[in-house]
Amino acid sequence: MKTFYLIIDESGAKGYSENTEKYLQEFGVMVGFLVPSEYLMVWRSKSEKFFEINTNKKTHITSLNNKEQHRFRNILFDIFLQNGINWFYEASYVQGFNEGADSKELLHAKLFSNVFMKALYNLTLLKENGNIKIHVISDTLNNGEIKLFEREVQDLIKLITNRDIEKNLTAFDKNSNKLIKSISVTKITEQDKHFPEFENIQLEISSEETTLTLMADILANSVFYYLREYIKNTNNYPMLNAKQSIDKHPLSKLVLGSPNMNSEEALPDIFDIIYRKRKT
Repeated sequence: MKTFYLIIDESGAKGYSENTEKYLQEFGVMVGFLVPSEYLMVWRSKSEKFFEINTNKKTHITSLNNKEQHRFRNILFDIFLQNGINWFYEASYVQGFNEGADSKELLHAKLFSNVFMKALYNLTLLKENGNIKIHVISDTLNNGEIKLFEREVQDLIKLITNRDIEKNLTAFDKNSNKLIKSISVTKITEQDKHFPEFENIQLEISSEETTLTLMADILANSVFYYLREYIKNTNNYPMLNAKQSIDKHPLSKLVLGSPNMNSEEALPDIFDIIYRKRKT
């Protein structure tokens, strides 16, 4: 079984679906990139050398002065460009999430679900489709958040590995004053060629404050900045997850899972469909 480390971090909003936007076009974003287990120690030692911080102290890009922020961003961009490291992200407007999500859903968890899906897509491009383990690493995750993340992708993992999933549903019928039970079946068909396929997926999630998570923090902060620049001169809510949304980012050519909406065959990212702002 091959193990891959999924390094993630978020920037911006990440609260519950009952929240409305605090300001026009408020959004949240999560980023991720994969590190094969055989390279993890190399990544750790290299990142500690490049970023030169005290790993016993919480450090985020926003806690540094402007000169250090600029230097750290350039170091990260150089590492990714020189090594051709792919990455991915998912973003959503707060107002769109409020209008499209069920009650009491957490944006942080929903963003993770799609970043996890894009990580699996990344692995299929690397011809990985057998038994894999994905160890997710993020900073400042508590036990409750870890359990929520695990539950969020549980059905997705079952669907990908089994190619179908059954769920028992129970609802209360007010007219008959009775509980109604039913079975929901979701299947992946031959037409769903874009859907990744794996024999087995094991998941582990842990939290740490290291230069490795600092790299994800720098990436998330930069993606938030470039998305904000993309939308700030508009009065509407353009797509956040298309290639055109992020094409000014220095690492835009390395991003995966973001559809090119200039292509006639492209479909919008699922978040840009479900959680787009509808009400005026």
